[in-house]
Formats: sequence, C-alpha cells, structure tokens
Amino acid sequence: MWLGLGLPLTTAFENMNGEYVISKTPNGGDPSKYNTDWSQFKNELGGVEYFETYVGPFTSLYSQVWWAALPEVQLPGDIKRRFNDSAMAIIGYEVDQVRRKGDTDVDGSILKEDVSVPINVAYNHHHDAFFTGRHSRMEKVPYDPNDKSISQMMRADPHFLHVPVETSASPRDLPTSAHLAAGNGGEYRKSYHGFASDTAYVIDSPQSLTVVAMQIDTWNRAEMNLTGSKFVPGPQPRQSGAKPRHGEEMAYSGILECPLTTRVTKHIDDASAPFGAKSGSHQYYDPNPPPSNCEYEPCGGPASATVGASNMSIPWANDCYPEPRESVLAARNPTCDLAAYAGGLRVCKHMWSLLDADQDIPWAGTPLRYWQKYRFYFQPFAPAVHLVSQPRVSWGIGAGDGSHSEYDVPQCAPGTPVERCTHEVWGVVTPAGTDLHLAAVHMHCHAPTCIAMELWNNATGELLCRQMPIYGGTGDKTVGGGKFDEPGYIFTPPCLWGAEPTLERMPLVSGVKLMVKAITNSTYRHHGEMAFPEVTLVPWSPSSPHQDAFRRP
Repeated sequence: MWLGLGLPLTTAFENMNGEYVISKTPNGGDPSKYNTDWSQFKNELGGVEYFETYVGPFTSLYSQVWWAALPEVQLPGDIKRRFNDSAMAIIGYEVDQVRRKGDTDVDGSILKEDVSVPINVAYNHHHDAFFTGRHSRMEKVPYDPNDKSISQMMRADPHFLHVPVETSASPRDLPTSAHLAAGNGGEYRKSYHGFASDTAYVIDSPQSLTVVAMQIDTWNRAEMNLTGSKFVPGPQPRQSGAKPRHGEEMAYSGILECPLTTRVTKHIDDASAPFGAKSGSHQYYDPNPPPSNCEYEPCGGPASATVGASNMSIPWANDCYPEPRESVLAARNPTCDLAAYAGGLRVCKHMWSLLDADQDIPWAGTPLRYWQKYRFYFQPFAPAVHLVSQPRVSWGIGAGDGSHSEYDVPQCAPGTPVERCTHEVWGVVTPAGTDLHLAAVHMHCHAPTCIAMELWNNATGELLCRQMPIYGGTGDKTVGGGKFDEPGYIFTPPCLWGAEPTLERMPLVSGVKLMVKAITNSTYRHHGEMAFPEVTLVPWSPSSPHQDAFRRP
C-alpha cells in the first residue's frame, strides 16, 4: 500500500468510505457475497496497493456553479519513479469531498483532520478524472457546438474541451491516458468504483491527475453547519421545481437541478421553426457580479467565466432524436427545444449564479472552500492477468454518440396517487466496435427523482442490468449510517460482470441493439435529470486472459 507521499504501509487498512454494494444482474448470484473490501481484493498478483491525493480547492458562494478544470496534480514521487517506464493497472478508486486538515475552519480554528463536506452543502453534479503520463498531456481542444458526438457533460467551456491528448505512442501498445468517470455525480461517494478482479484501467507511465468537476453550492449558511445537519433550503429562483405541494419539508435544493433563471436570456433565431429544430443561444448576464474569491487564476476556466463574470453566451445545439432512437423528442420534452428549455446543463456554467437577477447572492462574505480527495487502488500491469478496459463510454438516454444526456421530468397531475407519480424515458443504442463485452455499468441519475435505470437487449428482450439507487435517510442498512446517510440523496450500486462466482460472464454488446430505460418520481417537477449509463467495455480476442470471464455467442 502507498499513502499520499508514497510512504509504504504494512498494516491492514479500511475502505476510505466504508462498505459498498453492487446490483444483482438477472442471472447473477447474491450480490452481498461479492467482496467490496479493498483490503481483501485478490487476483493472481495478490492484493492491491493505494495512494491518495487531493484536487482543488473549490471556492464558491451560495447558488454558484463550479464547472471547470482544477489544477493538475502530480502523482506521488515514488509512484512516478516506480512506473516511469512501465504500466499501472488501476483496479478501482474511492472519492470524497473534504475540508482538508490544516485548512481554516469557519470559526477561525485550524482543522486537525479531514472533514467530509455534506452533499446537501456542495452537490456533485458530475466530474471527470483524467490520468496522463509520459506519452500524453491535457490540452484545451476547440470543438463545434453542433457536433452531436460531444456530450453536454463535457461542455464546461462553450468553446474548448479539456481532454488528454497523446503526444507519443506507448512502446507497449497500451493506453497513454485514462478517463475515470463512473458513478460520478451526487452518488459518487458511496457508489462502488471498481471492477471484477480481471478488469482494470491501464495507463503507461502515469504522471499526473486532472479533474474537471461540476459542483453546485447549496449551503444555507444561516441554518446548516458544515459537518452534517438537517437540510434547510436557501433562496431559490422562480423556476425551481423544489416547491412543496402540501406544506411538506423539502430534502433538497431546487438549484441543484440547474433551473433557468432570469439572469439568462434566450435568443431565438427563428421562433417559427418546428419543435426541436430552433437555433439561437442563451446569454448569461449578472448585474452585480460578486468580487472574485479565486485562489488561482483563471480558476480553471477562461477569464470571462471566472468568479465575477457578468456576460457569457452559450450557443444552442439540437441533439434530441426521433423515435425509434429515443422517446424524449416525440414526447416534446422541454429539454429538446430552445423555446421550451427550462433548465439543465446549458444554463449552468462555471461561476454562474442560479438565483434570479433580482435576488442578491446571500452570505457573500462566506465562501465555501473544499477539496476532492481520491484514493486509487492499483497493481503493476501484467498482460497475463489484467483485461485492459476501453476508454469509458456513455450512452445518454440511449444516444450512442453520447451528446444528449438530460431531460425534464414533468410533475404528475394533482390528485394522482403517489405510487403512480412516475415518468419514463427510453433510448436505443447499437455499440460499435468488434467483440466488445460489458465489464461494468454505472447508471448516472440524480437525486431526488431517480427510481431505477435499466439496460435491455432490445433484440431478445433480455434484461442485462437494473439499478435502483439507495436513498439516505431511509434506514437502509447498506447506507451504513453516519456522514454519508443524507436524506434525499442517493448512491447507486453498479452492475458488474466477470469470472467471479457471484457474477455473470461479460455479455457481447458490439453490434447488439440495446435499450436504456429510466424511471423517475414525478411528484415534483425536475429539470436536467439524467439517464446516463457510464459503460466500461473490454475487448475479447483468442489470446485474452481470463477466457472464462466472457460470455461468447
């Protein structure tokens, strides 16, 4: 094992975030029998080692979005030297959001240990973690806003993607960078980020880590503390869907769903264009931008988008598809049309406030400052042991190119029985490639509306994976109580495939028509909900190790 600065440890260790669970696939064994204790991981090489690192800091005021690249972090020196001319197999990882030991607390004292930041204080919408090495580097690459192959979740910047670029080929013909983004939203602390023992992210000569994260500040400074307390909503814009129907207390803030505010103006080129075919843009304007609280410039984004930004334009792109590809366009979901759009990623950019223009940002003198803390479990890469995963792919509402990833959940009609207040969307995708098999699926959806997500073989009618998020505050024993057991917020047990006795073998998906279905709670209206399978694929060949891990036709 390795910790932080590369110091070897010989004692036993515990998971950073406690116990985990996985979902049961239809023909799999008892998921409770699957080991998620990282200290007990075993394969032909034995157990795992780990190192920890911090990424940040994030700084925000109430209602502000952080969505930008954080400063690149060099891996511990011992790790870099050890893998300077060899490959690392990343078996899994854990992640939390923390105020860091040595930082100043709100009362002016110095924190004596890391303190987790509750998800109802700083909501993780999504994040992407990139390893680069001797043969790659992070670059800002321009893109066409109308390119449907570019996921909305990658569009932190309206003009550039922050992505790894290969600078030279791996002499071992291995990946030169790695993209880790599974279970990467509000569920990220208690969703299991691992594979069966035969599968790994592999990177040649790893050197550094860069995280592009989207966080939303929902901390009511007057009514909530930073160590975990009952959620109390702060001010919300008019478009927020988190409004009680019968005087009930809300367990979440509507601003985490990125509602369209009056700080944003729509510019529609042709209002008479058909639904789903309009062009134009959203223009953000802040009449009274707050003073900068950045600790480094330009806070991970272009100068025009940092704290204190007052004017920014986001071009609109139509990326919904007609049936039989997906259901949202035919249902005239507001997310598909510029005129109807009422909230989501397109109006939720770096350092935008999610309050209306006539609402001042409260508690302007109390910025929130915190970090993401990662623990990565690894082994030296061994070709006879590890199956090398493909770069992570995502099928947003079944759209194989991944561009469309969000939709609105309409509120059910008054008087509808609670158990019937549900909403469904679906999409169909046919994965490309040759002999690619499913190793893992982490379904990405948001609290508090997500009920279930499913992946089906659309040709045979076989259910491959069903994931039901587990909500905090429900007494579910798998949450484990404690700091992560937050009412109204979720974690999502992934589906895994492999050679372990409790798992099904990895099914072939290349050329197979699949359907993604999402089922949500529609008691309240929701903006920017997601149906986003984050998929890990492994190629098969006659020379692949662990032939028994594959379900061959």
